[in-house]
Amino acid sequence: CANGGYDFSALDSLIEQNARSGLKTALSQANLGHLGFNHWDPVIVDRKEDFFRHLGKRYRDNPHILCYEIYNEPDAYQFSGNEQARALVCGAFRDYLKHEFESIGALNMSAGTNYTRWEDIMLPEDVAANCALCLSYQWGRFLQSSLSGFLWACTRALQAADPNHPVLTQVAERRGALDAFQVGSWPPVVFSVHMAFGGRHGGDNNMVQAYSLAKVLEEPLWQDEFIFNYPEGSDKPGGP
Repeated sequence: CANGGYDFSALDSLIEQNARSGLKTALSQANLGHLGFNHWDPVIVDRKEDFFRHLGKRYRDNPHILCYEIYNEPDAYQFSGNEQARALVCGAFRDYLKHEFESIGALNMSAGTNYTRWEDIMLPEDVAANCALCLSYQWGRFLQSSLSGFLWACTRALQAADPNHPVLTQVAERRGALDAFQVGSWPPVVFSVHMAFGGRHGGDNNMVQAYSLAKVLEEPLWQDEFIFNYPEGSDKPGGP
């Protein structure tokens, strides 16, 4: 069916309203409540690719579009915490470990563990605090690589559908969600970052990360959100 079954009528109205006010519209996928989603699930990745493909086709020739943003403040850590989601990510994490280690014995030797089956491996956040450091490290790499793969898939789909507008990708948000060097082979994108002066969300570090990445890869950096924080007791109000 038309537009892949997506209803863009409300978005069309917003874009037209902004245009009448002399404004261009940035189309950003929100991360409501910073709950994240299961970006390692191939079904979800396929659905997101499909959405961005149709979004790009609809607005590729619209002069009132400023840019696209794949994922506002990406979070590689949180995910939907129901049992089905946990079983899914646990299976995906085991598959990742199988790819990284040629055998369960090789994993045990590296991590100092004594697993006998891949099925015995649980998520590091589900086990005791003294979980093997190596396993915790691999868990972090799994989260980052799956988020990187998701962002790359969506970027590729959107750029193929709409080569006319910039695509923004945030790479330094929410607990250092993405290993920035994993995006070095991507097609041209605009790296964006949110800046929180005063340390909120680690904004100062985020800015340094994103600026360094843009500098090394010779790609532009888009500063698209500012938050100012003042110390309690100062002559300025506390909070943003």
